[in-house]
Amino acid sequence: MSDEKMVPTRNRINVDKIQQFFDDNGVSMECPICKTDEWSIPNGKSVGGNALPWGTGTGDMFMTGLPVLVMICRKCKFVRQHSLLEDDIPGAIEEF
Repeated sequence: MSDEKMVPTRNRINVDKIQQFFDDNGVSMECPICKTDEWSIPNGKSVGGNALPWGTGTGDMFMTGLPVLVMICRKCKFVRQHSLLEDDIPGAIEEF
């Protein structure tokens, strides 16, 4: 057995990769509620997003959840989410 200590990986969201993915795929930045196009990404520059709890369909919950990018409309506070599961948006989650 090795005496090496496991160092936890720290991740963050690469907002430039998110924007590139949106541009390349024609993702609208318009809020469906108030039609503005100004969004904030909470903790986007320091952590790897958020997670939605998910289960097995039998009522058992996983300890982790579906990784998502959360965006909040700056005008009406509508919340939208985009999956970050298994590199759904290539390069969006990076180690630092």
